[in-house]
Amino acid sequence: MSVVDELDWEAKLDEAYARGLVEGRQAVEATADARMEQQRAEFEASLAAARADWCEETSALSAKFADALQQYGQQVGDAVAQVLRPFLAEAVLMRAVSEICTTVRELAAANPGLTVEIAGPADTFEAVRNGLPQAIAEALVFTPADSIELTVKAGTSVLETRIATWLEEVLVSTE
Repeated sequence: MSVVDELDWEAKLDEAYARGLVEGRQAVEATADARMEQQRAEFEASLAAARADWCEETSALSAKFADALQQYGQQVGDAVAQVLRPFLAEAVLMRAVSEICTTVRELAAANPGLTVEIAGPADTFEAVRNGLPQAIAEALVFTPADSIELTVKAGTSVLETRIATWLEEVLVSTE
């Protein structure tokens, strides 16, 4: 072999070596790029699954929290209703007494000397009596009765309270 052939041979060998390096690098880079793309896709899938799990857990927790708040609200409402019942019952009674007093005043003003008879519980009668002017209060005729209701007779007019019905409505609406 001649020196030229040998140089040619070395040049070809160097060229093949350089080409092998380039091709090897390209192959490694392609493999690395493919592996990175695969890992990125796996990570995104894993992230999406974790996000879906988190959303599901959050939804369940939100529902439990809403239920707990509703139960707490119901318990607070029940407790408040229990505390307010006596006051509401008193308010119903005072309203009935106030309306009876207004009606008796109007009847007495329109019919001087009219006899007004009231039947019912003594404490309610006293509340009515205390709510009227002295001249009218002294003319009232009281008959004790076991009923919670007051019955007022003034001439041909008969008035009856509906305290029991009002109390029932108040108690039912606060239960």
